[in-house]
Amino acid sequence: MSVVNCSAMLSVAKRQIESYAANPVGYLFIFVYVVATMGYLLFIQDDAFRIRNVADLDLLHVFMPWTLVIFLPILGMGSWASEKEHGTEELLLTMPVSAIDAVSGKFIAISMFFTVSLGVNALSAIGVLSWLGEPDIGLLLANYVGWWLLGLALAACSLFASTLVASQTIAFVLAVLFSSVVTAIALPLGYLDSFERGIIPIGGILLTLVLVAGGIALALLRLASRRWRPGAAATISVQVVTTLLALGVTVNLARIGDRYGVDMDVTADGLSSVS
Repeated sequence: MSVVNCSAMLSVAKRQIESYAANPVGYLFIFVYVVATMGYLLFIQDDAFRIRNVADLDLLHVFMPWTLVIFLPILGMGSWASEKEHGTEELLLTMPVSAIDAVSGKFIAISMFFTVSLGVNALSAIGVLSWLGEPDIGLLLANYVGWWLLGLALAACSLFASTLVASQTIAFVLAVLFSSVVTAIALPLGYLDSFERGIIPIGGILLTLVLVAGGIALALLRLASRRWRPGAAATISVQVVTTLLALGVTVNLARIGDRYGVDMDVTADGLSSVS
C-alpha cells in the first residue's frame, strides 16, 4: 500500500487552490505585492539606481526576504485553521484521505499560489530593469530562485502554524513568528548569498528540502498527537526516527555540496564562478 495517495493529495491541493481563486483578496494581494516591489525599485530607490547605474536586484536583497515573512503567513494561515473553524477537519481526514495526503496537498496549493505570485513579480521586475538598462537575466532569475526556495520553507512554517490553532488570526501571528525566526537565522548564515551572486547552489536546494520536510513533519506530528490511540507509540516512534534520519542525511548532503562547491553559475559570462 502506498504511503501517499497522489490522487487524494492532488484533490486536496485543488480544493485549496479553488478557495484562493474564489477569493478576490488573493488577487488583490498579488497586485499589492507587485506594486510595492516595483514602487520600491522605481521611486524609493530611484536615486540609488542613478548613482549605481546598474540594472540589477541588489536594492531588493534586504526588502524581498522580509516581505515573504508576511506574504507566506497570509497564504498559509487558513490552510488548516479554516478547516477547524468550519468544522470540516474530521471530514477532510476521513478515508481515503490520510493526514500526509491532506498536509502535502495543502502545502502544494500554498506553494503553487506563491509560485504564480512570485512569477508575476519576476516578470514585472525583469520588465522594469530591461527598460532601465541591460540586466543579466541569469543573475535576476537566480535571485528569484533563492527567494522562491526561501518562500517554500516559510510556506511549510506557515502550514505548521495553521495546524496549531483554530483561529486564522492567531495562526497568522504564529506563522509570522516562525517565519521571522527562520529568516533571521538563515540570512546571516548566507542562505541567499550565492543566489544573489547568480549561483544556484545544490547545498541551498537541499537545505530548503530539509526546512520544508521539517515543517511538514511537525504538522503531521501535531495532527497525530491529537489522534493518539493505544498501541500507536511504536508506529509514531518509527515515523519520528525515520524523519530525523532523513533530515540528517539531507543536511549532510547540503554541507557536502556547499563545501565542494557543487553549484551552477547562471550569470551571462560566468563571472561569479571566476571570482
